[in-house]
Amino acid sequence: MNWCPSRLEKMMILGTSLTFMAEDLDEFVSCSTNGGRPKMTVKKLSYVRDRLRYIWGIKGHTRELEIEDCGLSSSVDKSESYNPEEMFEDLCWHMFDVDAVEDMNTLLPSTEICFKWVDSDMSYPYRMDEEDAEELLKLQEDMKITIMELRESEYYRKLRDQLEEEHLLKREISRRLGSEEKMEMVIYALGDLEYDFNSHYQLALALLLREEVDMLKIGEIQVFDPLLTPTDANVIRSFGCTVLSVNEFARRRVERPTLFFLPFAGFDLVANLLETNWSPSHLENLIILGTSLHVWGKTSPDVVRLEESEAEKLLSNDRLRYIRMIRDWSVEFIIDDGHQWHPFQQICWVFINLHSGIDFNSLLPGFSTISKIQVDHGCAELACDSIR
Repeated sequence: MNWCPSRLEKMMILGTSLTFMAEDLDEFVSCSTNGGRPKMTVKKLSYVRDRLRYIWGIKGHTRELEIEDCGLSSSVDKSESYNPEEMFEDLCWHMFDVDAVEDMNTLLPSTEICFKWVDSDMSYPYRMDEEDAEELLKLQEDMKITIMELRESEYYRKLRDQLEEEHLLKREISRRLGSEEKMEMVIYALGDLEYDFNSHYQLALALLLREEVDMLKIGEIQVFDPLLTPTDANVIRSFGCTVLSVNEFARRRVERPTLFFLPFAGFDLVANLLETNWSPSHLENLIILGTSLHVWGKTSPDVVRLEESEAEKLLSNDRLRYIRMIRDWSVEFIIDDGHQWHPFQQICWVFINLHSGIDFNSLLPGFSTISKIQVDHGCAELACDSIR
């Protein structure tokens, strides 16, 4: 809530050492993954680790002063029934020195660092039984047929023509890629290959873009969807893609141009991606192949889902404000607005063009402190519920 130099420098915190707090969590997670304690769910791990990013980010700009160093401990009555050394053993005064930091977001570790230690067994047991092995062969053959079918389709032909002939689109892509040798593609919300045939076409499109569209320079393809089965994961790997073991909730900060393919991603994932890259230099690294931001911008948080709780409605408000603010700075290219092919409905290319001098936070629609606290409290409750 106070992630800016002017506010942090006005704060003094009396509490547990930030260094000790981060180390304690790392020890807890290490024990959890090695069987020392009950494993935390991926949702809980992801939520806690995302919050801890701010502690890691500010540690190097924090002066910690233990209470004993202040000479205060000698004035406290140390009777047998009251031992302040034990009760307040880890308390410190914290002062922040961030005056020289121009962009606070540069202090935050990337989500890749946050999630790097999570064992894939904690999220997906990608081991297959005999029935899965048979399904794997069937799905691989289905995917090969789907790739051939999509390659011959009118939709793919129009997409290729657009990339080759649309001057403005080519300029947006080349301006970002520049001298880059390869660009990473990240796919969120792909769906379930075993039970959703739309996902076959979406994965096929990603593979064709990598193999046949040289101007995109696609190298590694990373895929995540919480619905993926062990068979799905192994099919995806068999086509040379990486299956992410942890749900990043689209909170991936990109330092280089990255193509995000978001075929059926909800507005909350899109907003998470925007928020995590909330600076001109990072947002311009995003190339999105997904739903138009203007479509999400029209969404009313009060009618997103009728069964939403009050906390979820607040979260919708918080997420949508990032999309509503940035949509006017986006450039979009619809691939084929006349087709009715469900796997690619409303799919377009999205680029964000900004000026480095823009004060993003002043343009961002307001979200009250109490609402933010309610959202964080609601998210924490949901995360805790998931490990019970």
